[in-house]
Amino acid sequence: MASSPIGTCTTASSLTQSISCVGCTELVKSDFNHTVQLKALPVPTAKLKSCIGTLKKLMPSFVKLASIVEGPDAGTKLALMDPKLLDRRQSLLNQAELAHLAEFGVNLGDKLQADQLETRTVAVTYEHYSLSAVLDRLLPPNTQLSSFSVVGHIAHFNLKEEVLPYGQLIGQVVISKLPNIRTVVNKRSQINNEYRNFELELLAGEPNYVTLHKEYGLEFELDFSKVYWNSRLSTEHHRVVEKLRPGDLVFDLCAGVGPFAVPALKLGATVFANDLNPTAHSYLEANLRRNLRKSQLISQPELVKAFNMDAREFVAGVLAPRYAEAVASGFEQQVVAIANLPGMAVDLLDCFVGCVKELLTPEVAKSAPPVRIFAYSFLRHGDTGGSRGEAEAALIGRICDRLAGGVQPCDIRLRFVRDVATNKDMYCAEIRCPASLLAASSCCRPSAVCDGIDDQTASKKPRLA
Repeated sequence: MASSPIGTCTTASSLTQSISCVGCTELVKSDFNHTVQLKALPVPTAKLKSCIGTLKKLMPSFVKLASIVEGPDAGTKLALMDPKLLDRRQSLLNQAELAHLAEFGVNLGDKLQADQLETRTVAVTYEHYSLSAVLDRLLPPNTQLSSFSVVGHIAHFNLKEEVLPYGQLIGQVVISKLPNIRTVVNKRSQINNEYRNFELELLAGEPNYVTLHKEYGLEFELDFSKVYWNSRLSTEHHRVVEKLRPGDLVFDLCAGVGPFAVPALKLGATVFANDLNPTAHSYLEANLRRNLRKSQLISQPELVKAFNMDAREFVAGVLAPRYAEAVASGFEQQVVAIANLPGMAVDLLDCFVGCVKELLTPEVAKSAPPVRIFAYSFLRHGDTGGSRGEAEAALIGRICDRLAGGVQPCDIRLRFVRDVATNKDMYCAEIRCPASLLAASSCCRPSAVCDGIDDQTASKKPRLA
């Protein structure tokens, strides 16, 4: 479960009582106890399966009630209808749907009046309401409540300022409605440190941030308060790993707890994974062991190595020599590098230029396999007047600059990953990096093109996780 939508809280349904909770900090479930009056529409038992899809449009949807109950005899069931929706059936159902129901003995024609049907009084309690329906009735009308992410037993919100006063109440509701959730937190700060974690506020539940998260059949143990994890990227993790094949050589520069490295290793690739955060590195090693058979780790220990170092040092000290060894041995499969650090990964790319110049001759590099780089980046557009297309072109230009002209725009494929915020998106740049660039002894551009670039980029060599 990557994320759960909530949406905009609206006014209460005509069948429910309005519950005011301005300033509330505690959930009172008894406030939801009330009764509703529903209309019992007779439906032939034998025809129920054929009709139920259409009839659902007229049933109350705000609560989880038994909408089909026993009728007066074995051949009849009663479908419980919302009277307001039943009166509007001519606008809610098209003529084909009305005719379809009539064929099965359910007549909802113009002559039918709701008051001609039996009224059933149904008791409604808190347990009948869905999570979104509860919040819909507790929060002020038109409150914008964003979706939340689920990481193991933790529900993670990023609440807007106007919703913060209701944070604890929201947390109590989430725990009461989702049995697998034991901890609800709110993100209190942006990611602004070298380990990529952020400050958490406990909204409800136990202050236990060590959890076991499952993604595409694999298990990841992590401490959500000390490492970076984003469940919304599960599809992206899977998409990249699907491009790999057994035997590929994979270098994960900013591996975190292993969302790319673990499935790549499980697939049969040889993986070298790194993270600067010592806590993330510990969980990375544990997750690699957790998801592989012990016999495989013993018989093929060379398939995986985990490192705890700066990403630039990892490229120079691990990627470069391993790549050179692979070239010397006649390696013919993919060589892949993953840099999942959207705020800084593009600035990291310059460390690939000349990284094997002491290990490979230019002549050998001509026939060596390229490195396929997956570099993630945030892309801002719109707020400064530039279009998305202009922002994409600028990003491609930055990548070419950081790689010193060793790649052309045609070597770069940009792919949208997800919306992050207004006018801010996350992209993946898939770059075909030729071996000649890795072995270059100097800038790959003509000297005239390079004038001024060194001054601009010399200071952009951040320490990266």
